[in-house]
Amino acid sequence: MVEADATTLILHPFEQSTWSIARILCPTSDVTALLQALSPGGVSYYPDQPEDGRARSLLLLDRHFPGWMDVVRRFASDPASLHIVPHESYDFSWRLPSEPMPIGANLRIASRSCEARGPDLIRVDPGLAFGNFRHPTTSMCAAAVMEVARPGSSLLDVGCGTGILFLIASRLGVKRLAATDIAPYARYVAARNAALNDVQIAITHDLPDARFDVVVANVWSRAFHALGAPICARLADGGTAIVSGFGSHEADAVAACFPELRFEKREQSSWCALVGVRA
Repeated sequence: MVEADATTLILHPFEQSTWSIARILCPTSDVTALLQALSPGGVSYYPDQPEDGRARSLLLLDRHFPGWMDVVRRFASDPASLHIVPHESYDFSWRLPSEPMPIGANLRIASRSCEARGPDLIRVDPGLAFGNFRHPTTSMCAAAVMEVARPGSSLLDVGCGTGILFLIASRLGVKRLAATDIAPYARYVAARNAALNDVQIAITHDLPDARFDVVVANVWSRAFHALGAPICARLADGGTAIVSGFGSHEADAVAACFPELRFEKREQSSWCALVGVRA
């Protein structure tokens, strides 16, 4: 839930593969109307409550449309609160710890600005894409990837967000990597993080026409109705599917989207992950 006059961040593509961020204070009661007014830009809405306790609302525009800035100004509770900066100039440090944080027994994650280095370190510039390792679904997926990924194997990351899951797989020696996300901004952030960690990977809108030893998908529960069959089709014989992004109460409905798989259920803070192999 977005609190009254919480920070609202609107990500806007102002040229190919580059983004700007408009930051305003917007009353809770106006968020729905703001979404409707920005709909010509293909807007997506992500409420966010980081550990610093300051509620934020994230709005992603897939495309430019004339007059979007007039819309933003109209909904700002205080015109002086409006700031627009290039994506590269925005401070995302609130999304990751300043010092390296352990991932499992052998890996660490840190923000792009962290001065630490090492083959076990994954550096991430999270931007405003999903996947900063603090969310239970991300951490459960990461734990499952670390259990099943093998050196020389292959992995497909569906709905990759920041790319943290395929970055973990790369550090574990997975050689053939692919990732998808329907959000242009997420693909932009994931590609930046792949380059930051010297990882070669194709990041696309559509699922690749290939089979993988591991397929991981951390997405909204409603997406699995369309993704169930395509994910199964891309799972190699003896492969493992890892799916999350939903609450424990939705686990049975999500599992039903994968009739070919037999799942183990994992839970953390009322969130759920399913780890499955062919039945």
